[in-house]
Amino acid sequence: ESASESASDSDPEDDPGSDPDSLAEAGASPDAEPALGPAVFQRVVSSPPDASVRIAGRVVCSTPCRLEASEGRRVAVLTRPGYARARLVVPPGGGEELRVTLRRERAAAEAPPPLPVDPF
Repeated sequence: ESASESASDSDPEDDPGSDPDSLAEAGASPDAEPALGPAVFQRVVSSPPDASVRIAGRVVCSTPCRLEASEGRRVAVLTRPGYARARLVVPPGGGEELRVTLRRERAAAEAPPPLPVDPF
């Protein structure tokens, strides 16, 4: 008996790769799309924490948080009451931690006193 004859005479149940039920048991479906890789994130941390992170004008999270990585460069704006806003360039890709230190806004009470008026 030749190899081609034995392959054509084989029972399909002997080949687990040809049976759709065995694919389903393995967690796959014969019609399934190829699985995408795991999502990649970039962690954003601010000091102090609880800053709002906006991308394209939309709040996407509050620090500390994770941003889903993108293919292109993005600019995030971090805001927190009492602090100056900070811009953060988010590079493409992911996996790295991005740290931002927010600077306190100078309140009116912290402004220097006015210069004395010379009475002469």
